[in-house]
Amino acid sequence: MFNLIVGTGALTMPKAFAAAGWVVSVSLISFLAFMSFMTTTFVIEAMAAANAQLRWKRREQEEVSDCISLMPAPP
Repeated sequence: MFNLIVGTGALTMPKAFAAAGWVVSVSLISFLAFMSFMTTTFVIEAMAAANAQLRWKRREQEEVSDCISLMPAPP
Protein backbone atom coordinates (compact mmCIF):
# COMPACT_ATOMS: atom_id res chain seq x y z
CA MET A 1 0.00 0.00 0.00
CA PHE A 2 2.82 2.40 0.88
CA ASN A 3 4.49 1.70 -2.45
CA LEU A 4 1.29 2.60 -4.32
CA ILE A 5 1.01 5.94 -2.51
CA VAL A 6 4.65 7.01 -2.56
CA GLY A 7 5.78 5.13 -5.63
CA THR A 8 9.37 4.86 -6.75
CA GLY A 9 9.86 8.62 -6.50
CA ALA A 10 11.13 8.38 -2.93
CA LEU A 11 13.77 5.88 -4.02
CA THR A 12 14.99 7.91 -7.00
CA MET A 13 14.99 11.29 -5.24
CA PRO A 14 18.70 11.23 -4.24
CA LYS A 15 19.83 10.46 -7.80
CA ALA A 16 17.56 13.22 -9.17
CA PHE A 17 19.04 15.69 -6.67
CA ALA A 18 22.56 14.70 -7.68
CA ALA A 19 21.82 15.02 -11.40
CA ALA A 20 19.91 18.34 -11.29
CA GLY A 21 21.78 20.12 -8.53
CA TRP A 22 20.62 21.51 -5.22
CA VAL A 23 19.20 24.83 -6.41
CA VAL A 24 17.04 23.43 -9.18
CA SER A 25 15.93 20.45 -7.11
CA VAL A 26 14.96 22.43 -4.01
CA SER A 27 13.18 25.11 -6.04
CA LEU A 28 11.25 22.50 -8.05
CA ILE A 29 10.24 20.54 -4.95
CA SER A 30 9.18 23.77 -3.23
CA PHE A 31 7.06 24.76 -6.23
CA LEU A 32 5.46 21.31 -6.42
CA ALA A 33 4.75 21.33 -2.68
CA PHE A 34 3.06 24.72 -3.03
CA MET A 35 0.96 23.52 -5.98
CA SER A 36 -0.03 20.40 -4.03
CA PHE A 37 -1.09 22.58 -1.11
CA MET A 38 -3.17 24.82 -3.39
CA THR A 39 -4.95 21.94 -5.12
CA THR A 40 -5.69 20.29 -1.77
CA THR A 41 -7.12 23.58 -0.52
CA PHE A 42 -9.31 23.91 -3.61
CA VAL A 43 -10.62 20.37 -3.20
CA ILE A 44 -11.46 21.00 0.48
CA GLU A 45 -13.23 24.25 -0.41
CA ALA A 46 -15.23 22.52 -3.15
CA MET A 47 -16.27 19.76 -0.76
CA ALA A 48 -17.32 22.31 1.86
CA ALA A 49 -19.34 24.28 -0.68
CA ALA A 50 -21.08 21.13 -1.92
CA ASN A 51 -21.87 20.10 1.65
CA ALA A 52 -23.27 23.55 2.45
CA GLN A 53 -25.46 23.46 -0.66
CA LEU A 54 -26.82 20.01 0.25
CA ARG A 55 -27.59 21.13 3.80
CA TRP A 56 -29.30 24.26 2.50
CA LYS A 57 -31.54 22.23 0.17
CA ARG A 58 -32.32 19.74 2.93
CA ARG A 59 -33.25 22.57 5.30
CA GLU A 60 -35.53 24.15 2.67
CA GLN A 61 -37.28 20.82 2.12
CA GLU A 62 -37.78 20.39 5.87
CA GLU A 63 -39.26 23.90 6.16
CA VAL A 64 -41.69 23.21 3.31
CA SER A 65 -42.76 19.90 4.83
CA ASP A 66 -43.18 21.57 8.24
CA CYS A 67 -45.36 24.29 6.71
CA ILE A 68 -47.50 21.70 4.90
CA SER A 69 -47.96 19.64 8.08
CA LEU A 70 -48.97 22.76 10.09
CA MET A 71 -51.65 23.82 7.60
CA PRO A 72 -55.20 23.26 8.83
CA ALA A 73 -57.20 20.51 7.23
CA PRO A 74 -59.85 21.59 4.70
CA PRO A 75 -63.45 21.48 6.00
